[in-house]
Amino acid sequence: MIRTIALLTAALACLATAQASDLPTHKPAPPNQEVRTWGAIAYSPSSGEVGIFWGADEAEEAQGLARDHCRNASADQTANCKVATVFWTPRHRHWDVADQGEYIGPHCGALAVGAASAIFAAASGDTRRAAEDAALEKCSRGAQSCQIKTWQCT
Repeated sequence: MIRTIALLTAALACLATAQASDLPTHKPAPPNQEVRTWGAIAYSPSSGEVGIFWGADEAEEAQGLARDHCRNASADQTANCKVATVFWTPRHRHWDVADQGEYIGPHCGALAVGAASAIFAAASGDTRRAAEDAALEKCSRGAQSCQIKTWQCT
């Protein structure tokens, strides 16, 4: 009887250890903090090149990688790439087919450039259309013939 209890105790200890090892080792985000996916658009007025990055865990990471992509796209690796806009979305995203396949849920970013590429503006918004409209409106304050050069939604 004692031996049976000892074997049973050992088996239960083994089972508890196996179950504990199956648990995730990372800590979830505190409930009051929203986990976000970040994106950024960088632009070089001198070369006209654009760099986009989305999917970063931190805003600074998205900005740095967007600048890097902009510089790498330029023949001049020292291109003066500036972050034009930063945008984010919660990790739980929504897709609304009723809105013609437009992505819904903060945020999208758009870059508008004037006829003289030195004039540009960027904005973010809850939809692609909102970001594009805001970027065009800002750009048209300083330039004529502004057009959307690029956009991205996270």
